[in-house]
This record gives sequence, structure tokens and C-alpha cells, in this order.
Amino acid sequence: MSQQNVEHKEKKRKESILDLSKYLEKNIRVKFAGGREAEGILKGYDPLLNLVLDNTKEYLRGDV
Repeated sequence: MSQQNVEHKEKKRKESILDLSKYLEKNIRVKFAGGREAEGILKGYDPLLNLVLDNTKEYLRGDV
């Protein structure tokens, strides 16, 4: 594999569909597979979309 192909794949891997930087220090709600949801202030994230939330509340679908 050429050096150019390797660089292109690395660049493509690092790009994310979401630009979470505009949501930093704002309240967000995240929906997970399995019915869980979390709401809190976005403090940070990484390229794999691991999130750091502060003052978080967790919700389960079907809770009353």
C-alpha cells in the first residue's frame, strides 16, 4: 500500500460526521441502544465519540 493511501485512510478514520464542538458546555440528551438515555452538560469527547457529561441524569424508556 502506498504512503498516500495510508495517509488518506488515517485522515478518513479521524473525521467524524458530527461536530460536537458546538455543543460543548451545553445540555444534551443522548439516546443509546437498549432504551437508555442520558442528559447532561457536554464537557468533552474524543474521535471515537466517547462523551464526558456533567450533572447527568439517566432515563429508561418505559419509566413512569
